[in-house]
Amino acid sequence: MTRVEKPQEIAMSDIHDNPLLNYPHVIVTLMRQRAIKIVKQELAAQGIKLWDVTSAQIQLLAQAYVQSHREEMIRVACDTVRIAHGLRELAEQEARRRAKARARDCDVARSGRAIGSKLR
Repeated sequence: MTRVEKPQEIAMSDIHDNPLLNYPHVIVTLMRQRAIKIVKQELAAQGIKLWDVTSAQIQLLAQAYVQSHREEMIRVACDTVRIAHGLRELAEQEARRRAKARARDCDVARSGRAIGSKLR
C-alpha cells in the first residue's frame, strides 16, 4: 500500500516572506487601486475635471504610474496587507489556495512521471 502524502501546510506567518508568490492578486489589486487614486489626485491638482477624462485614460495613466513606481507600490501594498485585518485574511485565503494548487500540480507531475516510467 502506498502512503499518500498530505500537502504541506503553509504557515500563515511565512506568507509575508514572499508576497508576490503567495498572494499576488491582493498585491496587484492594491497597487492598481492606489495608482488610480494617485492619478485622480494628480489630475485634480492640475485642474483637470475627472469627467473630462475617460476611464481607459485613467487606467493607462495608472498603469504607467505603477510601472515607474513598482518597488514602492509593492512595498506599500505589502505593508497595507500586514496592517489591515481584512486584507490580511484575504491574503491568507489566497496563500492557502495557491499552496493547495502548487501541491496538486506537484502530485500531478509526480504521478505523470511514475506513469511514464511504467510505460517504458
